[in-house]
Amino acid sequence: MSLALPDDQLKKLVLKSRLVDPKLLEDAVSQAVTTARPLDETIVEKGLATDEQLGTVIAKYYQVPFINL
Repeated sequence: MSLALPDDQLKKLVLKSRLVDPKLLEDAVSQAVTTARPLDETIVEKGLATDEQLGTVIAKYYQVPFINL
């Protein structure tokens, strides 16, 4: 998916939305840093959220509708 949103901002949005448990999110952040992969990809790969769930959270942040193509 690789979004145009910095990982630290994505982390804040995910925490605020309560989409992922904070401890599990911290584990994902650590893994993303270790593997040099984007946080959004790591969250999805670990099965913590779907692309659609992350897309919905990000769309809400940008105040635009989420459309799954």
